[in-house]
Amino acid sequence: KLNSENRAENIEALRTRLRQTEERLTSETDSRKRADAEAVAWKFKYEKAEQEKLYAQTHQKTVEVAVEEKSAL
Repeated sequence: KLNSENRAENIEALRTRLRQTEERLTSETDSRKRADAEAVAWKFKYEKAEQEKLYAQTHQKTVEVAVEEKSAL
């Protein structure tokens, strides 16, 4: 009887460890999915900023400003 009780406890302990491992795996998977989504969002923001920079560089106007010379006192 003692042997079967130990076996039942061992099985229950293994089930508990398996459940905990599955929970950690699920948590890590969720964290990775969130991190991947955040990386995609930042990549999109970066590409948009690069496009805006390129547009600004190709559409900037050159303006000449006259500068008065100061006479020496």
